[in-house]
Amino acid sequence: MLGYFHSPANPVYFLLIFSALIFSLIGDVFLALPPKYLMSGIALFLIVHILYLAAFSTSFRQNTLMIIPGSILLSASYVYFNKIKKHLKELKIPVIVYIVIINLMVISAFSSLTDKNTSVVKAALVVTGALLFYISDMFVAWDRFVKPFRIHYFEYILYYAAQQILALSVIYA
Repeated sequence: MLGYFHSPANPVYFLLIFSALIFSLIGDVFLALPPKYLMSGIALFLIVHILYLAAFSTSFRQNTLMIIPGSILLSASYVYFNKIKKHLKELKIPVIVYIVIINLMVISAFSSLTDKNTSVVKAALVVTGALLFYISDMFVAWDRFVKPFRIHYFEYILYYAAQQILALSVIYA
């Protein structure tokens, strides 16, 4: 990532992705702290998804074909939210906002697939990274709100793979 500072092909996209990674690092720290810092961690990752959404929205032409993956994603999120909502207590509204933003981020990532100016490799990286982040967040939500996992490898593997893949997307036009 640091080597790309010299001459990014899309400086706005690079800056937004790089900023998302920095906020992710800070969010990781807050999520590792005692539970009283959970809301701060959620807020930081909300910013991360907004930055990714901005990167994708400013780089890829949005179109109506996003209705299909968007509908599937929103349906899955609705079902998932209904499974965890009784465990959320005072965090229901923040989690709903978070779900809306992460869905918009993933839907926006899917727009890269139909953007004629985006390479197939970059589109595949962006969609894969966004989906892995979405899935890892489902595991994190279950772990934090429903029933803690004894082993956290899977959610971490998905999360770090997502971040690396999204970081890698900056080098492709």
